[in-house]
Amino acid sequence: MNNSRVLLILFIVLVCFVLLGLKLFSIQINNHEYYTSIANRQQNKTHKLRAERGTIKDRHGAVLSYTKSDVSVFVDKRMLNRREIDSVSNFLSTVFDKNPEYYSDKINSGRNNILLEKKVSKEDLHNLESFFVDGFFIQEDFTRIYPYGSLGSHVLGYVDDKCDGIYGIEKQYDEILTGTDGYKHIE
Repeated sequence: MNNSRVLLILFIVLVCFVLLGLKLFSIQINNHEYYTSIANRQQNKTHKLRAERGTIKDRHGAVLSYTKSDVSVFVDKRMLNRREIDSVSNFLSTVFDKNPEYYSDKINSGRNNILLEKKVSKEDLHNLESFFVDGFFIQEDFTRIYPYGSLGSHVLGYVDDKCDGIYGIEKQYDEILTGTDGYKHIE
């Protein structure tokens, strides 16, 4: 009698292991491509690195238009916990002389990637490069500068917020002035 119970329990355990093995085989062998694509979408991201727009000079070599390379500061809210939000808020408040609540409110009210500071100068960038928290990142944000202001603006033209030529020389030679964008793969 005891042997039949033991055999029944062993048979049930053996059937469970066989079913588990079949399911693992199905996931790892039959549906390998499907689950690999899901994992790649979750773990790998490609960010576009914008190329800097070319400089416009006059015939004597004086710069009439150039691109200033600023940066913008972002956080990915999905990667931050409460302690990290406080850490980012306190750090940025010391760099930019703002209240830490300003940054924590901005992070808590936003979703996914949140812009915290736009057009940060290169001087402030040196302070930011030493700080590391998952989800905290810096992205280049170009500004087109015209040293002589509106002088010659009807000939030089101007660019939009994406640094595409809209008018004048900026539009006429847009293809030449626009560089080739690059890509950065992040895991």
